Amino acid sequence: MSSVNASGPADSPITGETPVDLGTLGRCTLRYDWRAQAQLQPLVSECDLAAVLAGHEPERFAAIVAVGLRRHHPTITAERLLDVSPPLTPVARAVVVALNRARFGRDTPPPAPATEGAEASEGGGDPLSAVPSSGRT
Repeated sequence: MSSVNASGPADSPITGETPVDLGTLGRCTLRYDWRAQAQLQPLVSECDLAAVLAGHEPERFAAIVAVGLRRHHPTITAERLLDVSPPLTPVARAVVVALNRARFGRDTPPPAPATEGAEASEGGGDPLSAVPSSGRT
C-alpha cells in the first residue's frame, strides 16, 4: 500500500478519518478506530497526553501517530515518522481531531455539563482539548 491514498486522504467525522500532512510522506489519513484505540492504551495510559502532543516525548508521539496511520498507511512506522519529522503542531492538531472524531463523531468534545454556579465550557475538561484544534467543527 502506498503512503497516500490514490484519491487523496479521507476526511470523515463519522468514520473518524482525518487528513494529515506528513511532509515528504505526503497527505495521509489518520483513523483511530476501536482497534487502534486498543493499541493506543499502553502508549497513553501512563503519560501526560497533552505533554506528548506538545512534543515533549517525540518517540511516544511518533508511535501514537503511527497507530492512527496503520489502517490506511501500514508502511509508515514510528521510526519513519521520526526520520521525516514533519511539523509537530499541525500533526498534533490532526491527531486531536482524529481522536475526537473517534470518540465523539465530531472534531471537538461536546461541552461539559454546567455545574452549579458555572457555565458549560467547551472541551469539558477532556485531555484531548489541551491541543488547539483546527477551528473546524
